Amino acid sequence: MFRALSHRNFRLFWIGAFLSNVGTWMQAVAQGWLVLTLTNSPFWLGLDAFVATAPGFFLTLIGGVFADLIDRRRFLLYTQVAAGIAALGLAILVATGVVNRWMVLGFSFVTGCCMALLLDQRWPVLRFASSGSQVVFSRMRFRLFSWWPR
Repeated sequence: MFRALSHRNFRLFWIGAFLSNVGTWMQAVAQGWLVLTLTNSPFWLGLDAFVATAPGFFLTLIGGVFADLIDRRRFLLYTQVAAGIAALGLAILVATGVVNRWMVLGFSFVTGCCMALLLDQRWPVLRFASSGSQVVFSRMRFRLFSWWPR
């Protein structure tokens, strides 16, 4: 893994992806806590988790098509910006005190769509970020962390 990090592009990509995943995990925990605080219901907590992960079932196939057809770097940027805007929008609604459970579910769905489309975009980019077998171990480790349960 450390030899792959000697490539500047791979190092930047890995650090950015790691920070993005940590942010997504933190958002998932905070969102679950918010839903539980708003509803005090395990049903709504489970529904929020379902709404966040259901797009992965449908959109990963479409994400694979996008990975082959459009500029990967730009698409990575757009999906990350869209997920960031969704997180910021939810944070503003929470800070102003106008958030309700339906808003949280909507933002969960948007974030889930972004993450589902993003998943297939990361793998082709790895090939260009570094070369040869140095990436194989890092790719396996990266894949493990990207599928970490929320």
